[in-house]
Amino acid sequence: MFAAPIPIQRLLYYGLVHTKEMLIVYTKTGCPWCRDALKFLSDKRTPCEEREVRGSAAYFAELKEKSGQEKTPTLDLDGAILADVGVDEIAGFLREKGVI
Repeated sequence: MFAAPIPIQRLLYYGLVHTKEMLIVYTKTGCPWCRDALKFLSDKRTPCEEREVRGSAAYFAELKEKSGQEKTPTLDLDGAILADVGVDEIAGFLREKGVI
């Protein structure tokens, strides 16, 4: 088991991060790639908001609207979308954006 990513709202509230960038991770329960992505983010102490799409029609519609597809994990960093990827692609994307 791994620790869940820290919700960014909590970190902002306590003044532990000072960022306007919001990382949203769209996931599906039972998705092994999603588990790997969340573990990676937790290991890197990268705050994010997880949006599980199977349990929320609104999040599922949001995922499709933003990314043009239905696969997970999909990341949204202030409108920059990275869809249906593994940890290596996530690491590169976040490095490029200066997040990690």
